[in-house]
Amino acid sequence: MAKFNLTATVNTSLAGTTLTGAEGLGTTLSGQQGFTVGVLNGVGATGPQGPRGAGFTGGSYDSSNGTVTFTSDDGLEFSTGDLRGADGTGSGTVTSVEAGGGLTGGPVTSSGTISHADTSTQANITATANTYVDGLTFDTYGHVTGVTTVAGFDGDYNSLTSRPTLGTAAAADVEDFDIDLDDTTIFSSAGVANRAVRTDAGGKVVGHIVQAGADGVGVAALTYNDGGGSCNLTFNHVDQTPDFTGNAGRITVNTDVTTNPYMLFMLEDNVTAGVNTGTIGTYMRVYQQGIDVTGAITDTSTGAERDVRLPYHAAGVTTLTEPGVYYRSNNNALTFGAVAAGTVMTIYNNTANNITLNRGSTVTVLRKGNANNNTNNASATLGPRSTTTVTAFQDNWVVVTGTDVS
Repeated sequence: MAKFNLTATVNTSLAGTTLTGAEGLGTTLSGQQGFTVGVLNGVGATGPQGPRGAGFTGGSYDSSNGTVTFTSDDGLEFSTGDLRGADGTGSGTVTSVEAGGGLTGGPVTSSGTISHADTSTQANITATANTYVDGLTFDTYGHVTGVTTVAGFDGDYNSLTSRPTLGTAAAADVEDFDIDLDDTTIFSSAGVANRAVRTDAGGKVVGHIVQAGADGVGVAALTYNDGGGSCNLTFNHVDQTPDFTGNAGRITVNTDVTTNPYMLFMLEDNVTAGVNTGTIGTYMRVYQQGIDVTGAITDTSTGAERDVRLPYHAAGVTTLTEPGVYYRSNNNALTFGAVAAGTVMTIYNNTANNITLNRGSTVTVLRKGNANNNTNNASATLGPRSTTTVTAFQDNWVVVTGTDVS
């Protein structure tokens, strides 16, 4: 019986190949002599140097099962295992397939189905005009597992979730920052017509209301036809509704008409946030004919308030102390009281009789301007249907002038 050790290294198909006499085949292996069976794809099938044995007489390859069989001169046969596919061109049988991450159905040993697992929990999002995607969440397999949206996004960055912090970058990190506002709508209030803030072709910011300040602090705004006037500068009073409990004001010009232009200065105290006030009080009206003022106009240049208008005093006033116009429909005597320096009074006598102007106890000097002298008089006489002007040069000194003063 032949004795041998054999290692077969094969890297190609042996279909149709018969192994025949090479060194050691058909001969007796002696001592440590080795052998080589053919040259198979550049690599030999080599028997290691081993014990003596009978020589091989031949060999064959069975392509049906991929084995090589060797025969010897004493009738011994030696067969290899299945050598098909050693160079990647053969075929074989897969015995098991496992399902990896994100797949279901394994293991498959003969036949079966590998399926993609449904690992997403996110429902479909229907796109609408007022729905905006704010964020996406993915699992480890790349499936979308969450979508956050903003409904009716109004342009307020603070209304977004998981927003990055702004304003912390160093100045060197912000360069050449530019927003092109060429006649483009930037923000538009939902449900309010003509409230878009945009720029025109010249770069001017335009809109129905341009507001300065955040709600809750008494904002100032430029408005047009907001219910409180046709063209307005408002203070805590947009749409006639304060955003802050306090005081409110408004400057209005009637730009919506073509005649009698005016400017109104309006004020209101103790207004309530969110409560419509309606039309607030007008305290000054500027128009082509002059200025109308509710209340006094005072001069504080000397440190003391002085009324700089000429108030009207009715016929019942008989003591002369305040500046203004005194209209007399009766000839009762008038007496000077404590007058302030700089006080000017105009007295019109609308009767057919004289009116006596008495110096009184406070005014110690009364002079008649038409007398052209320094005489101190106890009284003066204002003739019928005539006017006199009284000027206080000091708090105890008055001068009476007029067309019919004696």
